Amino acid sequence: MLLEPGTVALVTGASKGIGAACAIDLAAEGATVVVNYHGDAQGAAQTVATIEAAGGRAVAIQADVADEAAVKDMFARVRREFGRLDVLVNNAGRSIDKAMPMLSRDDFENVMATNATGVFLCCREAARLMSMAGRGSIVNISSISTHGGPVVSNYAASKAAVTAFSKSIAAELAIRNVRVNVVSPGYVETKLTSVMHPSARRVVLDRTALNRSARPEEIAHVVTFLASDKASFITGAVIDADGGASIGQVISPGRARNEGLDDDRSGPRAARGA
Repeated sequence: MLLEPGTVALVTGASKGIGAACAIDLAAEGATVVVNYHGDAQGAAQTVATIEAAGGRAVAIQADVADEAAVKDMFARVRREFGRLDVLVNNAGRSIDKAMPMLSRDDFENVMATNATGVFLCCREAARLMSMAGRGSIVNISSISTHGGPVVSNYAASKAAVTAFSKSIAAELAIRNVRVNVVSPGYVETKLTSVMHPSARRVVLDRTALNRSARPEEIAHVVTFLASDKASFITGAVIDADGGASIGQVISPGRARNEGLDDDRSGPRAARGA
């Protein structure tokens, strides 16, 4: 087990996708998990059922992370029922993908409210609990979208805010032995990304060095590691779990085939006449 006995973890947006995978993985490593959800009660119940079927312990709590009163109530319940909080994973998020000139102020602010303000509210309440215990780990989920791209300007801005905020509070909370780190996923197989047009999917994969998308559990494994004492000397870090998409001019297998770069004779030795 990566996590100490008695560890209590809260994962926001844990009714599906990366959040559900994080909750399940943390439970598999010994944590009691609070499965936060907003509107998908059925999905949250499924996450809890999966954890319990494997012998773990979990409870679902509904709360909109953009609602300050709801967040306070959720953390108060955690304190009443468990008396502690050791791990917080801020995964809840939303996107409204439109070309920037078509975005309304409400579109922009609604995304920021969940993705950025929600992270602040949950981190604030978690820090108060963790500071009393003198230890804790917060893992915030950002995105490769912070590098920019068409029709994701509001989402990218919100996730860039998460990254900057996380680094700042990592410096602030270190004196309390509370670590704060960021995981920045690339393209992940979820219900949301499954509806991508095949041509758009091909473009994304050709920009990814490993030439494939991630499974949600692959992101969850990184989160669980950062949450654990195995990462006890890591804080303020941003881990790009993106298959190499952030490298820059990657030579993916797809691009290599298209440009003949998979032929050994086109490598550096061939260029030197070796």
